[in-house]
Amino acid sequence: MIHPHLPVKSDPFPKKKSKTAQLKIHEIKPIEPENIPPGSQFKYYKDFIVQDIKIQAFNTRFRLKVYETPDGGCVAGELPPEYNGKHFGPPLIEFVLYQYYHCHVTQPLLLEQLKEFEISISAGQLNNLLMGHRNPRPLGVVRVFWLRLINAFEIAVAVGHESGQRPRPMVVDSPIQAISLR
Repeated sequence: MIHPHLPVKSDPFPKKKSKTAQLKIHEIKPIEPENIPPGSQFKYYKDFIVQDIKIQAFNTRFRLKVYETPDGGCVAGELPPEYNGKHFGPPLIEFVLYQYYHCHVTQPLLLEQLKEFEISISAGQLNNLLMGHRNPRPLGVVRVFWLRLINAFEIAVAVGHESGQRPRPMVVDSPIQAISLR
């Protein structure tokens, strides 16, 4: 018996939505059967979609044109701003930073992985990429570290201060000792 207040389902087993319908297809490879009996006629394709990732080295040689001006000077083309004089492109740098900081891949493993991808990079260049491009300690990190030390030092010196009274001076030899007093 059908209950009047419940919706009626037209199909108890509806077709699934295609999960690959919106995918961009980069390559189409038709595959012939191995043995086609004589007299067989082609009717249709049966599609099978495979998702994959392609990681490979992609090197670009920028040829910056240089012109001599009539007054004897030179005018040269400039690299696109996203390269900013670096020998590694933004996608490679993003990949390295993602692997190191998000996936916690160590520098030796990351260096090995890049060499397997045929990327010519030294351990020092990789370290410079990870630590802020030519600056082994990014300035922001150093500032935060020292601000925390100074803050801890000031709190330790003012320990025991009560409202309306002078703070009791404490002997603190270093900001590191101040942190331990917090």
